[in-house]
Amino acid sequence: MHMPGSGHHVLLACDTKRMSSETGDYHVPNESSDNSGTPTTYPGTVMSINPNDNDIVWNATQNRWEVSFAVTGFSGFWVKTVGTLPLNLISFTGKVQAKNAVLQWQTANEINVSHFEIEHSSDGINFVKISTVSAGNYNYQYTDADIFNAKQKVFYRLKSVDKDGKAKQSNIVNLSTKGGIEITAFPNPVKNIVTISHVQSDEQLTIYDITGKILHQQLLRNQSTKIDMSNYSKGVYLFKFSKQAKSIKVIKY
Repeated sequence: MHMPGSGHHVLLACDTKRMSSETGDYHVPNESSDNSGTPTTYPGTVMSINPNDNDIVWNATQNRWEVSFAVTGFSGFWVKTVGTLPLNLISFTGKVQAKNAVLQWQTANEINVSHFEIEHSSDGINFVKISTVSAGNYNYQYTDADIFNAKQKVFYRLKSVDKDGKAKQSNIVNLSTKGGIEITAFPNPVKNIVTISHVQSDEQLTIYDITGKILHQQLLRNQSTKIDMSNYSKGVYLFKFSKQAKSIKVIKY
């Protein structure tokens, strides 16, 4: 790939759901000696670019990874492997069907993932494993049959386990026979971007700080919305949803 001029932004697209952690190499500035574009045909110094994690994005519409970074001139670019990206859990949702809880999740980049463990809880704090699902499908569904024969509300959590035993937990899905799916905020605590899920259309969100001061108001038109909290100070914030008369405490770290 060649990019003209200075101050431009490069987007590398990788059409696969399997991708290794990327560092882009480029040679400054000169052109390929034989126009082949291979790394060894560029004179000059090789520079490695390690993009910010936020600039490595899965584009579900195009079914590909996209990596973007700034450049200062002409160059050839290559993507090289320097490690393994963690599993990308695109979504983890659930719904109530009759007396059953139906859980669905979608993933990308399952290179070293061994399996998933499904956990449930009555209080959202103490979770118990109820099933194990092998990795490798990218789109999953699990039914917790007849769970609502004895319960009105159940919390679910997904744990992805790597082949080396390392594990990572998902957001918590709260299902209820009274109100269906409840609003969730993930991740929580959050550093930069928090995703609000399961909201009704045209829901009014108001964010308060710990003193009760209104910091942000927004009309949510989609069931899932990303809120940028990167400029918020560390602390506890209250997300209030007027239409559904719900509130969630979100911790910024």
